[in-house]
Amino acid sequence: MFTVGRYGSSLGLIFFDWMDFIITPIFVYIFYRIVKYISKNKVRDEEQGKILMTAFWVKLGGTLAISLIYEFYYGGGDMESYYWGAESFMDSFFKDPDVFFKLLFIKGENILAMKGNSNESTIFFTYVTSKKYLSTPEFTVIKLSGLVSLITYHTFTANSLFFSMYSLFGSWKLFILLQKLYPKLTKEFSICCFYIPSIVFWGSGLLKDPITFGSLCIVVHAVYNLFVNLKLKITSIIEIFICSSLILLIKPYILLCAIPGLLSLVLFSHLKKIDLPVLKALALPFLLFVGSIAGYFLIDSLKDQMGKYAIDNLSTTLEAFQSWHYAEGDLYGATVYSLGDMTDISTFGLLKKIPLAINVTFFRPYIWESKKPVILLSALESLWFLILTLQTFRLVGVFGFFRILRSDPFITFCFIFAMTFGFAVGLSSYNFGALVRYKIPCMPFFLCTMYIIKNHYGVMLKKK
Repeated sequence: MFTVGRYGSSLGLIFFDWMDFIITPIFVYIFYRIVKYISKNKVRDEEQGKILMTAFWVKLGGTLAISLIYEFYYGGGDMESYYWGAESFMDSFFKDPDVFFKLLFIKGENILAMKGNSNESTIFFTYVTSKKYLSTPEFTVIKLSGLVSLITYHTFTANSLFFSMYSLFGSWKLFILLQKLYPKLTKEFSICCFYIPSIVFWGSGLLKDPITFGSLCIVVHAVYNLFVNLKLKITSIIEIFICSSLILLIKPYILLCAIPGLLSLVLFSHLKKIDLPVLKALALPFLLFVGSIAGYFLIDSLKDQMGKYAIDNLSTTLEAFQSWHYAEGDLYGATVYSLGDMTDISTFGLLKKIPLAINVTFFRPYIWESKKPVILLSALESLWFLILTLQTFRLVGVFGFFRILRSDPFITFCFIFAMTFGFAVGLSSYNFGALVRYKIPCMPFFLCTMYIIKNHYGVMLKKK
């Protein structure tokens, strides 16, 4: 029924096939009806419904745009491994289901152990091992794409659409949470969650980023409901488990950066509920102590899953990232950047790079650093972030900024995560082409911080 070998189809393209024109419109219509139903029956007001429908069409445009870019501009790229590996993985389902289910629950590094068994030798091993897609992150995306292929008849744009809709679902979860907390900032939050250009583009298509970004947003929503609102729902527990697992398998450093902010969100949300100043003063050191211990054991328990991103391995991983991204600049003409001398990778040496790394994540590339159309778009986006940040600090002042930040646990979380993640990706990317993809998880949270602080300041002025 299914056969491997559509590579180089009759259309003469890497990904697109005549099936894209038949299967994909069907799934576009299905997702449209789902989103339409939610916008009409499951939202708080008509404005939210309109925002969701607009976000759907924008995400659909982002899916088409990134698919065309990878077909005609990059000529394959990461999508090639995820797409053709998925076909091989799907093929094993029909040729040898036993192999399929073994592969489904095995890590990428362990599939070579299965290759030697003649009964388990399928086209999957021929493709994946020859391309050396054995690392767990790539292998996980291949498996997810393979599972989707069972539904889509392995149609490239339909598979891409599924990944994009998962990202949109995560964005919607974050938007709903923000709306409940700050009802007057609907327009601003729609920009944060749905219309940031990098998220529209890189948060779509058959890539790692739609999965990790969508999962992060779902985790934030579920953690808030479960541990801050204290709403014990099985769905929240399942969401945290599944989405955290996906992040750990694909990009563990996202979860590593999110844990400190999430702990502060939970602890300070409950601390704020204490009315008596004396009791609050006594509770603060206790909660900080408990949070620190919980954070330590949580990160330590994830050490095996973190792998190269574990604390003990960070210096080696950082050196590998630097050399690889610099090599990309030499091989593919990517626009590289430098944070100065990086020979000192001690704790103190890294701390000195915090301002430079955060600056490069949120405010670079500058316009004059743009050498390609894609980088120019990123530069315009960074300029927008810079202008908004300067406006915010000019309005509230430095001390006012941190005074408001301290007063709201959710803004504190947004700021801690944005700074932690911004530092991590700014320090390790070393070329703007990689950076524009890696930084999308922290962008909505940084933008939310600025919008919420400006809103708080406006409320304070009205009270005065």
